[in-house]
Amino acid sequence: MKITQINIRSLKSNKSLLEQYINENKIECALLSEIWTNKKSKINIAGFRKHLHSRENGYGGVGILINNKIISKSKVRSDLEPLEVIEVQIKKENKDYILISIYIPPQTRNKDIKEKLGKLLNELVNKNNVILGGDFNARHDMWENNSINNGRGVLIAELISLSNLICINDGQHTHYSSHRNTTSAIDLTLISPNLIDKVQWNVNETEIGSDHFPIDINISVERQNLQEKLKTKLDLSEIKIQLKNNLNLNECTTAEEIEGEIKKIILNNIKTFKDNNDKYIPKYWWTEEIGRLWKIKKEKFKLYKKHKTDYTAKELRKITARLKLEIKKSKKKAWITFIESINPGSSPLEIWEKINRFNNKKIKRRNNIIETKEQGIDFIEHNFIEEEYKTVTTQSIDIDYDFCSFEEVKEIIKSNKNTTPGINEISHEMMKKLTDENIKAITNIYNKTWREQKVPNSWKKSKIIPILKPKKDETDITSYRPIALLNVIAKNFHKILINKINNLVYNNKILPNNTYGFRKNRNTTDYLLNLTNTIKENNKRGMKSIAIITDISKAFDNVNIETLIKKLRELNFPTEITNWLEHLLNNREIIIDEESYTETILTSTGLPQGSILSPTLFNLYTINLHKINSTDCKILQFADDITLIVSGKNNTKLYQNANKLCETLKKELKKLDLELNPNKCKYIQFDKTNKNKGEIKINNIKIKEERYHKILGVYIDKQLNFKIHKKEIKAQCEKYTNLLKIFSRSRGGAHPKSLTMIYKSLINSRINYAAPVVWDHKENLLEKNILQIVKNKALRIVMGYTKSTPITSMLADVGEMPTRLEHEKNTIKHLIRRIQGPDSCPNIINQYRELENINYIKNNYEEFEETGTNTEELDKEKILENLKVKWKSDYQNITENVGKYNKQIRNNKLEDKPWFKNKKLNARATKLINRLRSGHSYDKKFLKKIKISENDQCDLCNTEENANHIIINCKKYDISRRKYKSITNAPDLQSILKENKTNKLIEIYEFTKENNIDI
Repeated sequence: MKITQINIRSLKSNKSLLEQYINENKIECALLSEIWTNKKSKINIAGFRKHLHSRENGYGGVGILINNKIISKSKVRSDLEPLEVIEVQIKKENKDYILISIYIPPQTRNKDIKEKLGKLLNELVNKNNVILGGDFNARHDMWENNSINNGRGVLIAELISLSNLICINDGQHTHYSSHRNTTSAIDLTLISPNLIDKVQWNVNETEIGSDHFPIDINISVERQNLQEKLKTKLDLSEIKIQLKNNLNLNECTTAEEIEGEIKKIILNNIKTFKDNNDKYIPKYWWTEEIGRLWKIKKEKFKLYKKHKTDYTAKELRKITARLKLEIKKSKKKAWITFIESINPGSSPLEIWEKINRFNNKKIKRRNNIIETKEQGIDFIEHNFIEEEYKTVTTQSIDIDYDFCSFEEVKEIIKSNKNTTPGINEISHEMMKKLTDENIKAITNIYNKTWREQKVPNSWKKSKIIPILKPKKDETDITSYRPIALLNVIAKNFHKILINKINNLVYNNKILPNNTYGFRKNRNTTDYLLNLTNTIKENNKRGMKSIAIITDISKAFDNVNIETLIKKLRELNFPTEITNWLEHLLNNREIIIDEESYTETILTSTGLPQGSILSPTLFNLYTINLHKINSTDCKILQFADDITLIVSGKNNTKLYQNANKLCETLKKELKKLDLELNPNKCKYIQFDKTNKNKGEIKINNIKIKEERYHKILGVYIDKQLNFKIHKKEIKAQCEKYTNLLKIFSRSRGGAHPKSLTMIYKSLINSRINYAAPVVWDHKENLLEKNILQIVKNKALRIVMGYTKSTPITSMLADVGEMPTRLEHEKNTIKHLIRRIQGPDSCPNIINQYRELENINYIKNNYEEFEETGTNTEELDKEKILENLKVKWKSDYQNITENVGKYNKQIRNNKLEDKPWFKNKKLNARATKLINRLRSGHSYDKKFLKKIKISENDQCDLCNTEENANHIIINCKKYDISRRKYKSITNAPDLQSILKENKTNKLIEIYEFTKENNIDI
């Protein structure tokens, strides 16, 4: 284990050189003193978790950096002040280590040192694997050659002698002063005795911005698995070639044989390689010139150490300053290169990979904490129920039809995304390389296994990978969610099977209307609309309402398979389907496969993790819960998220009904071997007061009342005004607006096409989510304007507009409707989709009767219902056309006062796409033309308006300096202008912009670039 120790004297200033040193020397942990940070400091070290103890004044302070691969837990030792101490416990190769970073400020009294340092050393008397290091600001010949002992040094030497820790300094100097030409050893390293034969200690001569030298501490750690650095990888390109050209599955008679033939090709193309995760990766901004200066600096530093003269000290300072300046320039240039590499052709994945690369961040996330067999058993027992083998006897039947066709199987294989390979290393990506002949062979096997009603054993196996839940303690095994890797060939079969099951459910209307999720024409917006509409209807009837948000403990994991199969038979599912599911769900193998061990259990309880079958089967399993619906209560279900809506004439009746309903639900769940977790259940009473009017209990435990609760991504509040949700959306969007700022720096920012993609993904999607629920179209125009302001701010950043640019001009040029019309469009599209659904929707339509377009839908509802009008066709021909007319009318009215210049350029036309969509213009050119089209650019006219310039006159021409004057008329650029025919021949700038020809727009950009015109 490689550790470095240094007094960094400003982590912020020396961050770049520290990162370089850490990467170059493969450091895993760093003990830092004098970090000079405060609580507001935001400093990240790529690939490392930071544990800091900062002073309020921003000086002093200590910290420890731990590689992200190592589990760590920190403790700030405030009890040892005025000493500054932080302690971190880590686990390396299954051994626990204690790392302590300490800084003793020069002004600390010896009395305090004796008390506090003595206390710390006494605590460590019986501890092993301790590494303590830091700046003690003390001199003594115990750790420094030819030292002049000072009082503090004598005291600390005595304390060390009385402790069981060993000072491993060998006399080398750890600090230098180029001004005084002196060196000293004031940075100490203490270790526990058990490490003495495992440690190497050395002062490194590299200078990284501080006047202290880094100390390298190398602890030899016994590896449990000597081969762990040898890993394997698949030669995917060769596998794909062989799957396409050499694989023949025609002779296979079982699924296992098919998998065996594919596995042979995989095994023949496995390469062993040495794990290079620790390989040094240069920073994104590192150049040959920086490397050259870095080497010169090291040489100058060595010379200074050997000959401490004014000349060598001056030379060292000079090269250090040159290196820092070069790094600053290189970072700026690298940023421009990086941001310009984000182009319209970049996928979101590519963009984030570029971001991570720029930050020298490794994309792979550490999820697996299961290192021992005991941990593996604990994890399995926490998440699964181990059972004995269960004999399954099903009714024998004759099946005289094919389960699937070749075309079905081929389409399923083609449509699959390239996700993680299954338990047998076969991936969807590999399956896509199969020839038609081999797909026909797989189809035959599917049909054969269906007719024989035999589920292949390999289809019942799942490999479990633990994934850390958001914001959970990674050292706690209960913080991990089990994710299953399933057999890919089986998953394709199950996709066909679930289509058959869903068709049966849909066509026979088996599931209740209030069951949502994983159903055709049923999404989160429908669920939330039902919830809010029910409460509003109760209010109209003079009834009070409560929503109880329930939590079912491990709902999917505790499903009783026998009860499920019985329920499916009651619902008249075909025998071949119930038989198949009974064989599939019983006697499943759960496997944790690590390098040092493999652990397997058998289970016949719960639905398979990650299976496409599980959500629909859970909906069917819990179908009886909806029988508790009545005039006073309604149950809404989205998978295992269940909300109870209770009503009552007064508070007494309301809470009676609520408690009665909870008791009924509890009993119904018990029949299904499920139970509520009262500690996680919440409720909201919908009224305008905050008074507690009653209580709801489950298992005699009072559940918590909340003013608001997040349900399926929307904050539902007790007044149903969604102010909290809108506030949260605004805060999220503003956070992402800051990200857009980073991408869209004034010089060299990313292209607006790329930024628009990020804007739509991160900002627009959040504003428009569940629009029919959140946005009441008859009020709250102010709140809509607030969201419009957020969008406007983002658009200005994305497109490079000035702050004074009219909103109407911006929206017109980017082809986007105002927020209120956007929400209206989303609402109407949702309602049209609901018309196409299997159940009635006039009650939903009534809520939005204020919308002009709703009258059209409502008046023609019966006609649409009878004819089954195509949703997409209806949307385009009628609804969107109405909205465009409305948008155009608004545009005409607003541009009577503002945005006239842009209106003339657009010839009074509106389009639903950006003007630059098919233009081959770079980022800076596009943003420049955006400003010119809007009539608001950074000329003197604008700068005077915002009080940056004292006058708006051209210095040479004595006339108003606007964009038209600068580009078309200003005498200052007459000679340069002759090269640009488009500009020379144009009567004014507006005429060029009206033509919107790419070559002429490029000339405008090139002209401004050549003359350093920044408008």
